[in-house]
Amino acid sequence: MQVTVETTSKLGRKMVVEVPAESIDSEVEKRLKSMSKQVKLHGFRPGKVPLKLVKQRFGSQVQQEVLTEVLHSSYQEAVTQENLRPAGGPSIEPNVMGLGKGLMYTATFEVFPEIEIGDLESMEITKPVAEINKADIDQLIETLRKQRRTWKEVERSSQTGDQIVVDFDGKIDGDAFEGGKGQDVAVELGAGQMLENFEGQLEGVAAGEKKTLDVIFPKDYPQEKLAGENASFEVEVKTVSEPVLPNIDDELAMSFGVKQGGVSALRDEIRKNMGRELEQKTKLWIKEQVMDGLHKFNQVELPEAMVKEDIVRAREQMMKNTGMTDASKFPDKLFEEDARKRVALWLLVSEIVKTQDIKPDQYRVQQMLEEFAASYEDPQQIIGQYRGDKQAMAKVESMVIEEQVVDWVLSKARVKQEDMTFDQVMNSSSAEKKT
Repeated sequence: MQVTVETTSKLGRKMVVEVPAESIDSEVEKRLKSMSKQVKLHGFRPGKVPLKLVKQRFGSQVQQEVLTEVLHSSYQEAVTQENLRPAGGPSIEPNVMGLGKGLMYTATFEVFPEIEIGDLESMEITKPVAEINKADIDQLIETLRKQRRTWKEVERSSQTGDQIVVDFDGKIDGDAFEGGKGQDVAVELGAGQMLENFEGQLEGVAAGEKKTLDVIFPKDYPQEKLAGENASFEVEVKTVSEPVLPNIDDELAMSFGVKQGGVSALRDEIRKNMGRELEQKTKLWIKEQVMDGLHKFNQVELPEAMVKEDIVRAREQMMKNTGMTDASKFPDKLFEEDARKRVALWLLVSEIVKTQDIKPDQYRVQQMLEEFAASYEDPQQIIGQYRGDKQAMAKVESMVIEEQVVDWVLSKARVKQEDMTFDQVMNSSSAEKKT
């Protein structure tokens, strides 16, 4: 086998592979002889079909099978022989192929870039330090009370926080449209469950009142037929209700699964959960800064094939999330910047894992499994399910390796602590903090 490689760009390669005719022909002959001992043809006993007839009947099929297999195997042998690391599949153009001719083809592909991780000592990472205090727990208890709220009808005009029940009938240019009609629909004012300019016009209405709402659908509305359209809704208000929050007592605690210890035990459980959330969010804060720093301090030549693959995945996910089916609504430029960053970070993290010989720390793997399972009634059962699923365990180990990469970067960078409140850590990102 002869191989020649041409560099077409920084990462582009054009490889010409030649496989001699005898390698192809001998394999075809070998397979046909083997077939002649087993093939069944009318008028011949099994194993007695003349080789010439077998060649006539099956020669083209066997030849094609051999050429296809040799093409794939020779490509792998060639890239290994030339010490190449293809980034994605090749584009293959056969030049010569057939009996007596051998096989010659041109494979065009990109290779992974050579990466050298730069000096990370100039990278500065802020580590948030926060404590969970009584006020934080009180605030979360108020949130839990809202989750258990009931509604009491009132004889007054509606206001933010109320729930109103309405019938509505919407039309565009006098014509009804799908989803434009509803009966006994509960709307919580201020919750953002309905379009903002629909919900906003329902403040200050009373039970029995009828009102016409003029609504403009956003240009990016998921239902493409409605995006940007002007609609008119005839609305009848059936009831107006205000929220009634439950008392902070043992009954409330039991409603959240705290069977013993009442409110005191509920507060303890809340503190534990908040502690886990704070730890996870703190890790995310630090990880965001580490990844941003890696990207900033290390310029990487990107294989365009990998960027395009990432864009395709991002577009498919966006279409799935929005329910939109027209791919033209999501041009490449919409995803390209993020795709380039994701590919660059994947390459950088992979390089650190390789050069630092990072393997998943099994103690940390177990810790992560315990974190995942902590909120379930039977944590050990959940851990067992993970342990029995190779794909799930591969994801967990990948997450642990990523944490270990973050730790390695932190050991090189300058880390400073910053006192923050629980809310500051939980309700913003490190990127928002820096801006």
